[in-house]
Amino acid sequence: MPKADNKVPELSPIRTRYDWKAYYYSFVEAHGEPVNLYSSSDEGRPIRLVFPDGWTYGLDYAGPEYPPPTDHEALRKLQTYYWSERLRMVREELRLTKQIQDSVRQTQAARSMPLKVRDRKYQQNNPDDIYDEENTIHENDFDERIEWLFDELNKCDEMLESLSQSNLALYKE
Repeated sequence: MPKADNKVPELSPIRTRYDWKAYYYSFVEAHGEPVNLYSSSDEGRPIRLVFPDGWTYGLDYAGPEYPPPTDHEALRKLQTYYWSERLRMVREELRLTKQIQDSVRQTQAARSMPLKVRDRKYQQNNPDDIYDEENTIHENDFDERIEWLFDELNKCDEMLESLSQSNLALYKE
């Protein structure tokens, strides 16, 4: 029997602050780049993020996250959605990147000195420390990005073809 003068030790409150942003970025590293998942009944607003492997994630860094569907057909449809949306996004980025490259080319053609741009930079460990950095810009600065975008287009096409073939295989069985 406890003594009356025995006090229960007080517990200091446990303070845990999860770094949901870091968690989300590790999730992206594990599952690939996401695209927005839309619902036709939600007035054009995204409802979740969808990943290439079929995982979906809430629109907040803290999630929630949802595993891929276990039904093969549902997973195939979700992945087809992902690669179709990714293809649309890559095409649009490629169009815009080429447009900017053409603009730089045309602007530079009428100038005798290389064009300059001012990039806004943020210190990684202090986001309030902002500074501008001056750089020279050339039309060929975009070549590497354009090449990568073409590779992404091919990857999207290959994945969509593969998913289409797996759909055909399902119907043949």
